[in-house]
Amino acid sequence: ALFVMSGQSLISKEFDELLARSSKWRAAYGRSGNERVDLPNADQAFSSQDAKTRVNEAVIDWLQRLHQFE
Repeated sequence: ALFVMSGQSLISKEFDELLARSSKWRAAYGRSGNERVDLPNADQAFSSQDAKTRVNEAVIDWLQRLHQFE
């Protein structure tokens, strides 16, 4: 799974809080193949052009890495 986290999003902060308090979520999150991309200046909708570009690049890179293992 690819986790794209917005630094300006309450949901991203709540997800980090969930990871901090739940060992089951940390175990699932820590599984091989999971990756995280943090965009500290992005809003929840990734509405700036920079955020959109960075999300697109992260998804493409992640998909290419997944494809290498097939």
